[in-house]
Amino acid sequence: MDVEILLHGVPSGQDYYGLKEEQKITESFYSSSNESVKFVVEAKKNGNNPYLYYTYLRYKGIVGAGGRPGSYIGITLRLDMYYTDVVHMYNLLDIVFKKYIVGTLLTPTGESYKYISPDFSSKKTEIEQLQQGILQLIQSTCVFSKFVKIDNSFINQITNAPTCNIADITEGTMSATIKKYSKVVLSPDYKSNLEKEYEKKVQDVEGRGGSIVAEKEKKIAEKDSIIAQKDATISSLNTKISARDAEIATLKQDNKRQEQELAQNKQKGKIAQLIRELKEPITSLSNYFRVTESESRQPTPKYGKKNFYVGIANAALSIVVIALLVILAISTIKPFDGKESKELATLKTQYANLQGKYNSLESLYDELNSEYQALITTKDADAKKKESEEAKKKAEIEAKKKVEEEGKRKAEAKPNAMIAEMMSKMGIKKEVDADNSDSAIAKMVIEGLNMGIIDMESKIKQFKDDADKQVLKFAKEFFKASAFFSLGIVSFTKSVLPIINSRSVLSSISLCNKFFCFQVAVIGFPVS
Repeated sequence: MDVEILLHGVPSGQDYYGLKEEQKITESFYSSSNESVKFVVEAKKNGNNPYLYYTYLRYKGIVGAGGRPGSYIGITLRLDMYYTDVVHMYNLLDIVFKKYIVGTLLTPTGESYKYISPDFSSKKTEIEQLQQGILQLIQSTCVFSKFVKIDNSFINQITNAPTCNIADITEGTMSATIKKYSKVVLSPDYKSNLEKEYEKKVQDVEGRGGSIVAEKEKKIAEKDSIIAQKDATISSLNTKISARDAEIATLKQDNKRQEQELAQNKQKGKIAQLIRELKEPITSLSNYFRVTESESRQPTPKYGKKNFYVGIANAALSIVVIALLVILAISTIKPFDGKESKELATLKTQYANLQGKYNSLESLYDELNSEYQALITTKDADAKKKESEEAKKKAEIEAKKKVEEEGKRKAEAKPNAMIAEMMSKMGIKKEVDADNSDSAIAKMVIEGLNMGIIDMESKIKQFKDDADKQVLKFAKEFFKASAFFSLGIVSFTKSVLPIINSRSVLSSISLCNKFFCFQVAVIGFPVS
């Protein structure tokens, strides 16, 4: 069988390592891609000879040696035969990338990979070792009965290559497709048949319910318009209420001022009445102390001098009292005459009018407030209904997303399990080829079980806060059973192993490994 390994990519510029005659076929892969990983299977002639090209490509996250993004790296296997298990070939090259290319040609930088060297020629030794490793993997892992001789029937001129998710590929469908089209592009990033089927069902449901949804959205829009109109009305009413509140406050202030003036006028009337009441006794008192004219014409020694001084004192007292009363009246009030009575009547009339206006405004305010509360109640009810409908739509979207994620997880679980199984087989075969003694096989059994127990314990601790409680319970029970089983195996290998054929033990190891991989896949822990 003729096998050629070609390496191509963009470490600094387009670069190639392999047969010179095959360089052109790799140049078509230097392009942008929305997929992180691609696997291209293509039947093509080189001269008169037909070949099958298996090309593993990495695009997203590949950075050139100088830090330039948008690079890529590709590994192409050229075979003169067709290997029908295409998924196995993809897994093989995926392992080569992760275990051998990363670390030698690429270095991880966060979620990206950066070229270590600006060209492949400076990594000649590493690339040759990589090629030898790929050849050994093909020899040790591939089933040679699945290699089919190719001829010109594989070569067609159809330009539109079909695309497919890796998880949907079978040997039968792949063989028929490659013979029809000569080229198939595969990727785990493409939508699987399960996802397409689900989307179709969703579209059918949406198509049937589209009119209902549209009608509901129309009704919601109409209600939103009504609510907006009501909001405008409420705003207008609030403005009117504020204006009326200001007017009422002004009227209350005027009313209070007039009440104060009325009280002052009443007080002035009381003081004027008091002055009138005091005037009469003062006048009488003045007359009492007055000296009569006849007495003043009879000056006798007995009374003359006395009457003179009494008259002076009487006159002075009268003048002082009258002066005090006049000063008090002038400084505090003006006479409460008929004009004041008219002003008081006018104020009372104005007060009554203001009181009537105030009562009317208060009644209008109550009416406006009632209407406002009714509008608020209607708006709240409409808002709650809209919120409920939005929550329902959100729940439907979340359910759809959950189903999509579950489908994607199941689609990704298959290749992970296959890779784990293949790596396990490769490791077991390598160890047995190196040392097929009973002690070595016993050591492999014990170490394998112990690694499984340690890994299970680590996963339980890692996902204790995220995994389902039932899943964690099952994992802990499995952990205990595995530990007990490991102790039994140790005793078994020490006492019974010498009399059992080593190949039977090897089959048991493979069976245990398959069961462990299945267990990990079931409980949802990633296979590392």
